[in-house]
Amino acid sequence: MRRLLIVVGSIVGALILVLVAIFIYAAANLNSIIAENRGFLLQRVSAALGRKVEVAQISAQLGWGVSADLTGVTIADDPAFSARRPFVAASDVSAKLELIPLLARQLRVSRIVLKEPDIRIVRNAQGQLNVSTIGNKSEGEKLAPEQSEKGPGGGGAINQSPLSEAPKKAPGGAGAIGVLEVHNFAIEQGKIVYEEAGQPPVGVSHIDLDLEGFNFTSPFDLSLQMAVFGDEQNIKLTGQVGPLATGGRIDPNEIGVDLHLQAGPVALAQLAQLGFAKALAGKLEVSDQVSLDATVRGKLAALSIH
Repeated sequence: MRRLLIVVGSIVGALILVLVAIFIYAAANLNSIIAENRGFLLQRVSAALGRKVEVAQISAQLGWGVSADLTGVTIADDPAFSARRPFVAASDVSAKLELIPLLARQLRVSRIVLKEPDIRIVRNAQGQLNVSTIGNKSEGEKLAPEQSEKGPGGGGAINQSPLSEAPKKAPGGAGAIGVLEVHNFAIEQGKIVYEEAGQPPVGVSHIDLDLEGFNFTSPFDLSLQMAVFGDEQNIKLTGQVGPLATGGRIDPNEIGVDLHLQAGPVALAQLAQLGFAKALAGKLEVSDQVSLDATVRGKLAALSIH
């Protein structure tokens, strides 16, 4: 028994020493690991989104977990919608990373939070949204051999999440990070400007969004609160959304939802400013403010509200 205790104690002691060594190594080299792979990381994220991603500065620190802070983040829009204004601009983005994969040159992000981002949603005259082309590849990428076998249209199949890519050999050799995964995503106090052809822009502010288990090909949990036509949050949605992708492409009309909606007070006359709500506001013709507590199910093209 004594020998067994000595063996167990030796194993536990060795494990503790290994863990301490890992944390010391991580604390000393975390920023250099990220700095060395900065260009490749941004290239992988840009390729996964089908949009150019730029970051002014990336820093990281080790505490109870690995925390990264990104400043000056911009995600370009689809050039077909806007070549000058970004799709997303955020002064600060924080991320929580898994430590052990990072030491193995793999980037697995347990959570990303965008703080006070400005987001532009554009609907063109054909009814297409700029978000519907996220994940599409450029023409050159579509013709690449490794992409040609992934499926028709949309620049290849979309896999687990918009920031999830299978490991590939990095341009920089064995030292470059080869895996990038993001599954939980949040927005704190964001702002969205919705632009529709022939309609004045509409702003939505104080957006708090939380997505858990974010995935293109299966449903994920959503919690959303926002302020519409005012400075106080008056819309709340909770439930499940997805899958976002069908056949490797995003078709907003085919996205399924199962949500609990709490809305109001809001005037229907204000809703008429939104092109997609014109018919509802016109039919009801109610001038006073209204509130709504309902369940919303089905695909976006044919929602059922109870």
